[in-house]
Amino acid sequence: MEDIKVLIADDQELIRESLSIVLNMEEQLTVVGLAQDGEEAVRLCEKLVPDVVLMDINMPNMDGVSATKLIKDAWPHIRVIILTSYKDVDYVITALANGAEGYLLKSLHPRSLASSIRLVHSGGTLITK
Repeated sequence: MEDIKVLIADDQELIRESLSIVLNMEEQLTVVGLAQDGEEAVRLCEKLVPDVVLMDINMPNMDGVSATKLIKDAWPHIRVIILTSYKDVDYVITALANGAEGYLLKSLHPRSLASSIRLVHSGGTLITK
């Protein structure tokens, strides 16, 4: 089975780099790109065509919800998981309405993140409580 190609979009460099290190240690997961905002995430989706995008919500230039809509409109096969610290139900509803397949909180365990990526890649949908 081919590795799942993951793009990470987050405005905090520490988060991007840390997630990249953790996910690249997982079997069947390869981080193919890091974006610092929604605009860069859209550009990298066109260039790299990832399988899954981990998308922060609150980023400069273009937020994660707007970027998710653009990505899903252009590449419906790319799966998007919102990864955020916001627990607000309005964010969940808006993200899912714009095509996201998952909504996870950054406080989850790294192993749970890896299994969540695999689940969404295989066609599942998930929302953290």
